[in-house]
Amino acid sequence: MTGQNHIVFFSGGKSSFAVADYVKTKYPKDNIVLYFTDTLWEDEDLYRFLYEASDKLGLPLLTHSRGITPPQLMVQQRFMANSRVGTCSKELKMKVSENYLKKGIVPEIEKWYNKEYLKDENFTQNATIYFGIGFEEYHRVEPIKKNWSSHFKVEMPLIENVIDNEEVLRKYNIRTPIMYLKN
Repeated sequence: MTGQNHIVFFSGGKSSFAVADYVKTKYPKDNIVLYFTDTLWEDEDLYRFLYEASDKLGLPLLTHSRGITPPQLMVQQRFMANSRVGTCSKELKMKVSENYLKKGIVPEIEKWYNKEYLKDENFTQNATIYFGIGFEEYHRVEPIKKNWSSHFKVEMPLIENVIDNEEVLRKYNIRTPIMYLKN
Protein backbone atom coordinates (compact mmCIF):
# COMPACT_ATOMS: atom_id res chain seq x y z
CA MET A 1 0.00 0.00 0.00
CA THR A 2 1.17 3.50 -0.70
CA GLY A 3 0.31 6.27 1.70
CA GLN A 4 -1.63 6.10 4.94
CA ASN A 5 -5.12 5.08 6.03
CA HIS A 6 -7.74 7.70 6.90
CA ILE A 7 -11.27 7.09 8.18
CA VAL A 8 -13.70 10.00 8.20
CA PHE A 9 -16.65 9.56 10.55
CA PHE A 10 -19.26 10.65 8.07
CA SER A 11 -22.62 11.66 9.53
CA GLY A 12 -24.11 13.10 6.39
CA GLY A 13 -23.76 16.61 7.74
CA LYS A 14 -21.97 19.65 6.39
CA SER A 15 -19.14 19.44 8.93
CA SER A 16 -18.24 15.83 8.20
CA PHE A 17 -18.35 16.62 4.48
CA ALA A 18 -15.98 19.56 4.99
CA VAL A 19 -13.64 17.25 6.92
CA ALA A 20 -13.79 14.65 4.13
CA ASP A 21 -12.84 17.35 1.61
CA TYR A 22 -10.00 18.48 3.88
CA VAL A 23 -8.59 14.93 4.15
CA LYS A 24 -8.99 14.27 0.41
CA THR A 25 -7.27 17.57 -0.42
CA LYS A 26 -4.42 17.06 2.06
CA TYR A 27 -3.85 13.35 1.31
CA PRO A 28 -5.03 12.78 -2.29
CA LYS A 29 -2.99 9.60 -2.84
CA ASP A 30 -3.84 7.96 0.51
CA ASN A 31 -6.50 5.39 1.37
CA ILE A 32 -9.55 7.34 2.62
CA VAL A 33 -12.87 5.83 3.73
CA LEU A 34 -16.08 7.65 4.58
CA TYR A 35 -17.64 5.75 7.52
CA PHE A 36 -21.34 6.03 8.29
CA THR A 37 -23.28 4.24 11.04
CA ASP A 38 -26.92 3.99 10.05
CA THR A 39 -29.80 3.94 12.56
CA LEU A 40 -32.19 3.10 9.69
CA TRP A 41 -34.21 6.08 10.97
CA GLU A 42 -32.70 8.88 8.90
CA ASP A 43 -34.27 11.45 6.62
CA GLU A 44 -34.26 10.21 3.00
CA ASP A 45 -32.31 13.31 1.95
CA LEU A 46 -29.45 12.29 4.22
CA TYR A 47 -28.88 9.21 2.04
CA ARG A 48 -28.97 11.39 -1.09
CA PHE A 49 -26.31 13.59 0.46
CA LEU A 50 -24.13 10.63 1.52
CA TYR A 51 -24.10 9.08 -1.95
CA GLU A 52 -23.68 12.39 -3.76
CA ALA A 53 -20.78 13.29 -1.46
CA SER A 54 -19.11 9.92 -2.06
CA ASP A 55 -19.53 10.36 -5.83
CA LYS A 56 -18.23 13.92 -5.96
CA LEU A 57 -15.30 13.28 -3.60
CA GLY A 58 -14.44 10.02 -5.37
CA LEU A 59 -14.21 8.22 -2.03
CA PRO A 60 -15.65 4.90 -0.85
CA LEU A 61 -18.50 4.98 1.65
CA LEU A 62 -18.83 2.17 4.19
CA THR A 63 -22.17 1.95 5.98
CA HIS A 64 -22.67 -0.20 9.06
CA SER A 65 -25.87 -0.86 10.99
CA ARG A 66 -27.18 -3.15 13.71
CA GLY A 67 -30.23 -3.61 11.53
CA ILE A 68 -32.71 -2.12 13.99
CA THR A 69 -34.28 1.32 14.32
CA PRO A 70 -34.40 3.42 17.51
CA PRO A 71 -38.04 2.41 18.21
CA GLN A 72 -37.10 -1.26 17.81
CA LEU A 73 -34.16 -0.75 20.18
CA MET A 74 -36.47 0.86 22.76
CA VAL A 75 -38.83 -2.12 22.61
CA GLN A 76 -35.88 -4.51 22.81
CA GLN A 77 -34.44 -2.72 25.87
CA ARG A 78 -37.82 -1.88 27.40
CA PHE A 79 -36.61 1.68 27.78
CA MET A 80 -38.05 4.92 26.44
CA ALA A 81 -35.16 6.91 25.00
CA ASN A 82 -35.16 10.70 25.27
CA SER A 83 -32.92 13.67 24.55
CA ARG A 84 -31.23 13.40 27.97
CA VAL A 85 -30.17 9.78 27.54
CA GLY A 86 -28.22 8.92 24.38
CA THR A 87 -29.12 5.23 24.39
CA CYS A 88 -29.88 5.08 20.67
CA SER A 89 -26.70 6.88 19.71
CA LYS A 90 -24.62 4.69 22.03
CA GLU A 91 -26.15 1.41 20.88
CA LEU A 92 -26.73 2.09 17.19
CA LYS A 93 -23.76 4.30 16.36
CA MET A 94 -20.99 4.25 18.98
CA LYS A 95 -21.02 0.51 19.80
CA VAL A 96 -21.30 -0.43 16.13
CA SER A 97 -18.28 1.68 15.18
CA GLU A 98 -16.23 0.66 18.22
CA ASN A 99 -16.90 -3.04 17.71
CA TYR A 100 -15.88 -2.83 14.08
CA LEU A 101 -12.94 -0.44 14.18
CA LYS A 102 -11.43 -1.61 17.48
CA LYS A 103 -12.34 -5.32 17.44
CA GLY A 104 -13.04 -6.15 13.79
CA ILE A 105 -16.62 -7.26 14.53
CA VAL A 106 -18.74 -6.70 11.43
CA PRO A 107 -22.31 -5.69 12.34
CA GLU A 108 -25.53 -7.19 10.95
CA ILE A 109 -25.55 -4.85 7.95
CA GLU A 110 -22.48 -3.83 5.96
CA LYS A 111 -22.86 -1.92 2.69
CA TRP A 112 -20.20 -0.41 0.48
CA TYR A 113 -20.83 2.35 -2.01
CA ASN A 114 -18.11 3.28 -4.53
CA LYS A 115 -15.89 0.54 -3.13
CA GLU A 116 -13.84 0.74 -6.32
CA TYR A 117 -12.23 3.86 -4.82
CA LEU A 118 -10.86 1.84 -1.87
CA LYS A 119 -7.09 1.62 -2.32
CA ASP A 120 -6.40 -1.02 0.34
CA GLU A 121 -8.71 -3.46 2.16
CA ASN A 122 -6.71 -3.00 5.39
CA PHE A 123 -7.97 0.56 5.85
CA THR A 124 -8.28 0.29 9.65
CA GLN A 125 -4.60 -0.58 10.10
CA ASN A 126 -2.63 2.34 11.60
CA ALA A 127 -5.45 4.66 10.53
CA THR A 128 -6.06 8.24 11.50
CA ILE A 129 -9.72 8.90 12.27
CA TYR A 130 -11.41 12.23 11.71
CA PHE A 131 -14.45 13.85 13.29
CA GLY A 132 -16.44 16.87 12.08
CA ILE A 133 -16.39 18.50 15.50
CA GLY A 134 -16.22 22.30 15.51
CA PHE A 135 -15.78 24.86 18.27
CA GLU A 136 -19.51 24.79 19.06
CA GLU A 137 -19.06 21.14 20.12
CA TYR A 138 -15.71 21.56 21.85
CA HIS A 139 -17.05 19.81 24.95
CA ARG A 140 -17.01 16.57 22.91
CA VAL A 141 -13.30 16.71 22.04
CA GLU A 142 -11.80 15.09 25.14
CA PRO A 143 -14.34 12.25 25.45
CA ILE A 144 -13.86 11.39 21.76
CA LYS A 145 -10.07 11.47 22.05
CA LYS A 146 -10.18 9.41 25.25
CA ASN A 147 -12.36 6.80 23.57
CA TRP A 148 -10.39 6.44 20.33
CA SER A 149 -6.75 7.46 20.94
CA SER A 150 -5.71 4.06 22.33
CA HIS A 151 -6.32 2.55 18.88
CA PHE A 152 -6.03 5.44 16.41
CA LYS A 153 -4.59 8.86 15.84
CA VAL A 154 -7.56 11.25 16.22
CA GLU A 155 -7.93 14.53 14.35
CA MET A 156 -10.59 17.22 14.30
CA PRO A 157 -9.70 19.50 11.39
CA LEU A 158 -12.53 21.98 12.01
CA ILE A 159 -10.94 22.94 15.32
CA GLU A 160 -7.39 23.01 14.02
CA ASN A 161 -8.12 24.87 10.75
CA VAL A 162 -10.40 27.57 9.40
CA ILE A 163 -12.83 25.70 7.13
CA ASP A 164 -16.03 27.19 5.76
CA ASN A 165 -18.58 24.36 5.43
CA GLU A 166 -20.77 26.36 3.04
CA GLU A 167 -17.82 27.12 0.79
CA VAL A 168 -16.96 23.41 0.60
CA LEU A 169 -20.55 22.57 -0.40
CA ARG A 170 -20.40 25.22 -3.14
CA LYS A 171 -17.04 23.87 -4.35
CA TYR A 172 -18.72 20.54 -5.16
CA ASN A 173 -22.11 22.01 -6.09
CA ILE A 174 -23.89 19.86 -3.51
CA ARG A 175 -27.28 20.89 -2.17
CA THR A 176 -27.41 21.52 1.59
CA PRO A 177 -28.93 18.51 3.35
CA ILE A 178 -32.62 19.12 4.00
CA MET A 179 -32.22 18.48 7.74
CA TYR A 180 -30.53 21.91 7.98
CA LEU A 181 -33.56 23.55 6.43
CA LYS A 182 -36.08 22.01 8.84
CA ASN A 183 -36.75 23.95 12.05
